[in-house]
Amino acid sequence: MSARLSLSCDGIERYLGEEEERVHALRGVSLEIETGSVHAVVGPSGCGKSSLLYILGLLDTPDAGRIAIETEAVSHLSDDELAQKRNKFIGFIFQFHFLMEDFTAQENVMIPMRKLGELSDAQMRDRAAELLDGVGLGDKITMPDGLWPVVGVFKTNDDLVQSQAG
Repeated sequence: MSARLSLSCDGIERYLGEEEERVHALRGVSLEIETGSVHAVVGPSGCGKSSLLYILGLLDTPDAGRIAIETEAVSHLSDDELAQKRNKFIGFIFQFHFLMEDFTAQENVMIPMRKLGELSDAQMRDRAAELLDGVGLGDKITMPDGLWPVVGVFKTNDDLVQSQAG
């Protein structure tokens, strides 16, 4: 049984800047990502990592090429439809943390689930607990974010969980 394809791109091109300053940041990037797989984009500064991630995350559009989520092309979608796809299918782990300090770890993880509106409150709490436990933060479930003793490590893990919650 083969894994299900969740995100793909074909022939992605991206230019940055204007006239003499123009840089060809992405040249014909193609890839396929299967559901449940983990990937890292690595390379030297300025090689196009952020440009690629913004495009794959539906936060920016390529100058050429095709992006698909679950085999559906997304180039024709409205901003609202793109936002819904991002919330449902794409998880982000930002370099800077965007957690609500007055919320518990569980409540932070539930934020994208609430936006989707597909689960009851009890189901969201159970799913959030399961995700937190999966990254070793099950014992921090009811602790407010502002009280975590090792904020950097926990916030990074909670961002990961929040990105998986959607």
